[in-house]
Amino acid sequence: MDALVEDNPELALEMVKLLGNELKAVRSQLRELQGQRGSSTMSLDTGAVAELRERVRSLESENARLAEGPGPLKQEPYDDNEVLRQKEKVIRNQAGFSECLDKSYRDVQKMMQKNERLEQDNASLRQELDSIKHCKGDTDRLNDALLHQVSELDAQIKALETRERHLAAQVKSSRRQYTPSTFLADSRRANDAKQPIADELKPYERRGGGDIQLSKVICRRFSGSLCNHPVLAFGVDEIIWPKKPADPISRAVVIRPTHMGQDAGVDKNYEFFCHSADKWWMYMGTFRCCAVATTNVPALLQDQVDAAQLSEVMAERIVQKNTVPPMIFNNLRKMFRDGALQVCCMELKCVGFNHGLYDSLHNAPTAQLPNKATEPQGADSGAANQAGKGKRKAPAGHMPQGGTGGPPQKKPKKGPK
Repeated sequence: MDALVEDNPELALEMVKLLGNELKAVRSQLRELQGQRGSSTMSLDTGAVAELRERVRSLESENARLAEGPGPLKQEPYDDNEVLRQKEKVIRNQAGFSECLDKSYRDVQKMMQKNERLEQDNASLRQELDSIKHCKGDTDRLNDALLHQVSELDAQIKALETRERHLAAQVKSSRRQYTPSTFLADSRRANDAKQPIADELKPYERRGGGDIQLSKVICRRFSGSLCNHPVLAFGVDEIIWPKKPADPISRAVVIRPTHMGQDAGVDKNYEFFCHSADKWWMYMGTFRCCAVATTNVPALLQDQVDAAQLSEVMAERIVQKNTVPPMIFNNLRKMFRDGALQVCCMELKCVGFNHGLYDSLHNAPTAQLPNKATEPQGADSGAANQAGKGKRKAPAGHMPQGGTGGPPQKKPKKGPK
């Protein structure tokens, strides 16, 4: 090429012009291809682009060298065939480059279309995902509500099961007749009760008649510091005492007709008085009401209670035997004996002993100690004489004699002659 420039300056100028025009054409094609590509992010064929860029740089360097070459150009023999071959080569290269560009452009278009389809599919998938998330949120809220309802239902079921067991226990307890034997069997003398033993208790007064509330009249005189609790007074035929080997007087079960109600309140203390079969009053101590239960006379037979005697006593608590026709009284007694009428049992336990009240009762002017020479006066005398002719014994288990499960019956002491 240098020899050609030195030998043929005109041909060299033509070559420079040709190369300049070719460079402009290549740059124009490159700009057109870049404009057609736009802002596509897809890359062209890296091999064709590299070859094109290398060709442009080669032409630029050759053009610059020819334009700035030193000295006059030498004339070289002009060969049209060589020029044509060069042009043919250039055209052939441009045609190959154009085909590569066309192929790359088509590939770019395909990739852009594929990218658009992928973006559409992606948008559709995002919508489906949002719908699924919304459905999942609704499902989670519904699940939480159902779990809350299930927990509430579980709590209600547990409460109902507990209530069912409680009611079943109540039904079972109601079907099982109450008997005082269990309560009386646990009779033990408390160390702090300070209650004298059965043999040391003494009656303080003998009064006839059927007025069990007479002790309230007597104790009213000793109210205040001497009588700190309400008074309970019952006849011996209304009381069941413990049997051996239990303590005979530390516990008692009082039996009353159910319709008459109970005189004692549960967990309350009372001064307890007993009216013996031979009309003697005895102060037993301070007793606490532990429980109140309902049963019938046949259920008390296992406690060795005389059903006939107890039925008659319960009937007498309702009506006076000599004030109603015998048929009415006998029917009441039969209803108690057969279990048609229920009785109320009050469980009493000794929790103390009022020694001041006990001493005051024995030192009172109206107190009468057991004495063969002492006879009741007035109406009590007739009742005592009648009791002496036909004394009614206490039923078994109510008031055992001689310290075998209940308060002893003191033998009358001889008074001064």
